[in-house]
Amino acid sequence: MPSQEDNLSALSPRDRQVLKEISEGQSDPKEIAEKLKIKEVSVISSAEGLAEKGLIGLDKKVEEVYALTEEGAKYAEIGLPERRILDIAGVDGVSISKIEDPSLKVGIGWLKKKGWASVEAGKIKPTGEAPPGKDEEILEALSFQGQTSASALDSVALKVLKSRGLVEPSVHKSWSFEITDAGRSVFERTLTVSVRATVVSGNVDRITVDMIKNGAWNVEGYDDRYFLYEEGLYHYNNPIVSVDRVTADTIKNGVWGVEGLGDNYFLYKEKLYRANSIAFVNQITADMIKDGVWGVEGLGDSYFLYNGDVYKGRPYYVALPAERIYPGKMHPYQRLLQRMREIMLEMGFTEIKGEIVQSSYWNFDALFQPQDHPAREMQDTFYLDSKAEIPDYSTVKDMHEHGGQVGSTGWGGTWDPEVARKEVLRTHTTSVTIKYLADHPNPPVKAFSIDRVYRREAIDPTHTPEFEQLEGVIMDEDLSFSNLLGVLKEFYAKMGFDEVRFRPGYFPYTEPSVEPEVYIEGLGWVELGGAGVFRREVTAPFGIDHPVLAWGLGVGRLAMLRLGLKDLRLLYQSDVGWLRDVPLSTRM
Repeated sequence: MPSQEDNLSALSPRDRQVLKEISEGQSDPKEIAEKLKIKEVSVISSAEGLAEKGLIGLDKKVEEVYALTEEGAKYAEIGLPERRILDIAGVDGVSISKIEDPSLKVGIGWLKKKGWASVEAGKIKPTGEAPPGKDEEILEALSFQGQTSASALDSVALKVLKSRGLVEPSVHKSWSFEITDAGRSVFERTLTVSVRATVVSGNVDRITVDMIKNGAWNVEGYDDRYFLYEEGLYHYNNPIVSVDRVTADTIKNGVWGVEGLGDNYFLYKEKLYRANSIAFVNQITADMIKDGVWGVEGLGDSYFLYNGDVYKGRPYYVALPAERIYPGKMHPYQRLLQRMREIMLEMGFTEIKGEIVQSSYWNFDALFQPQDHPAREMQDTFYLDSKAEIPDYSTVKDMHEHGGQVGSTGWGGTWDPEVARKEVLRTHTTSVTIKYLADHPNPPVKAFSIDRVYRREAIDPTHTPEFEQLEGVIMDEDLSFSNLLGVLKEFYAKMGFDEVRFRPGYFPYTEPSVEPEVYIEGLGWVELGGAGVFRREVTAPFGIDHPVLAWGLGVGRLAMLRLGLKDLRLLYQSDVGWLRDVPLSTRM
């Protein structure tokens, strides 16, 4: 624990000024800065150092505050669009066509959300009373009093106003100081010593180290050559010589720092000297390190001689809690996608890409999916009002209708090329994979894709109409189902899943099929994808004569497990708070 002498010697003149103000009851850094005519940040810097030494108590508060945006200030004055529409509608309502101001039309949706009005046959009809909402109260409060702490405002209404761009947050920091008993004791030692002595006990021509260390200098009513020592008042006969340039020898062999006079006073060869000033530096240069003489007895290791002047490096306390910073970083979901891509490349796969808009031919028919399959219905697939050109389809048509030459019976019926020409937003990346295999029918092939797919899903915490899918295929001579399981185990091991098991599964275009499961602490066994060997009905029409191993998984599900999410939608929302809180150390 540092002694009072250590604490006192480590204080810069500014630290002492700040300590004095705090000891006299000042607690606001802004007021202290104005009184001392220095910057507020300098006061805070000194106060943090004093707090580290235990000389003051420091209370730092960081809170989120909100203020009106330009648009918010406008609405605070004239009213929200939904309120103004309500005023126009009156009791009888008003036709939407009469709401001509574009800035008002956004209020129609809010009228319905708030239950203030209904819209029937193009007419807005008020539903009854519409008392001022919490959002309106916040607008009025912020307009009247300016920036306000988030804790003082209704959180739900505040979130709505923020989403509408009517309020904006900022971080407000405040400090307050209070002197401690240790600080008061140290401060009192910086005051001049009051003595009643009127008789000088002696005059001295030489000053000893003990007189410097144990004497009390700067006696009230006397000049700086008088000092108290061993209960007597002494006078130093010689003048205190001011020096413009300090030598290395005075640093090495002098004793610096006279309590009550200052750090720039020093004893050298039994005489007292005063350096003109000691400069405080925040940034140490390479030349100061190489050419300076460091360590001044009586002052400490942070003092040094450089070019004839004495300097003091500002100490930094690495144990102090640092202010949290928010550096730029990759989105955690993008990090996961990138990690999966790196793993596939490490395993020797080639990445392939394809169009978002695909013909039904490549999305369904090439995968031996019957044209009356439920997955092709409007409620599951995004169909476009366009048709695509498709390649020679004779082998695919024959496979669907009769089973081709692979011993299959096919689906029977009549295969319609017009159905195959309908364009869709791809429902899986397999449409890209089969097209790549058709273009590369000869082994070896190792390819993968990580891309977005689209399905008509109702949005909820675990489903979205668009999501990312990883898919990989291997085609080579003499491949077997065992090879597929080995590749899957290797992939999941690289993803950090040490325990993997497989259970039989069913997928329309693979046989045999399997569903990999990984073990996750706290959740147990979790299904994570699907895999299998492409059926001959899929590969034969494109002249592919060797086994094709295929697997895929929904990346969003893996992201939820990795990031501990309960709502998949968070991956696609610009929630800055969540993005800041996800540590870079999270394993992907």
